[in-house]
Amino acid sequence: MARPEQPAFSKSPFLFADRIALEDLPERSLVRMAHKFWRGLTPEPDLPARSDFDASDVPRKIMPWVFLHEVVRHDDGTLDYRCKLMGTSTVAMIGFDPTGRMNTEFFTTPALRYLNDSLDAVVRQGSPSFWKAGVPHARLEAVAVWRGIFPLASDRKTVDMILGIGEPRYLAQDKE
Repeated sequence: MARPEQPAFSKSPFLFADRIALEDLPERSLVRMAHKFWRGLTPEPDLPARSDFDASDVPRKIMPWVFLHEVVRHDDGTLDYRCKLMGTSTVAMIGFDPTGRMNTEFFTTPALRYLNDSLDAVVRQGSPSFWKAGVPHARLEAVAVWRGIFPLASDRKTVDMILGIGEPRYLAQDKE
C-alpha cells in the first residue's frame, strides 16, 4: 500500500503527527481493532453513521481509549470539533476531560493545531487516517500514541462526527 501523503503540520519536537498506513500499526493494536469495529458498522462504500452504534457496542478493550467529536462547520468554511465523549483512559492520559468543549478552546497554539488538522483531513477526504503521534499531556511534555481517526456521516457521505482512538505506543508494544 502506498504511504499516505504527509501533511504540513506546525509542531514542536515533542508534539508531532506522522501519517502512516494501517499496515504500519502493530498487528494487535487497539487502533486496528477500532478500525475493524468502524468498518463493520455499515457496508462499503457508505460511511457509518453515529446512529449505527451506541457506546455499549464498542469493544470493551478499546472503549477506555476512544473519543467522539461532533464536526462544527463555520460560515467561513473552517471546522471545529465539540468533544461528545472521551474514554476514561484517554482522560487520564491527557490529564483533563474535554467533554462538551470545543477543540479550539484548548488546541490554541500553532504547535497544537496539527491535532485539528488531522481531523480536518478526515472530514474533507471522508476516509479514515492513521498516525504515529505525540499528543499533549497535562504533566508531561507529550505522550507517544498510535492514533486512528474514523469518519461518521448521518447521510452516509458528509462527515458530521469523528470516532477516534489514541493508544499509547507502549501498550501496543506490550502486546507484540
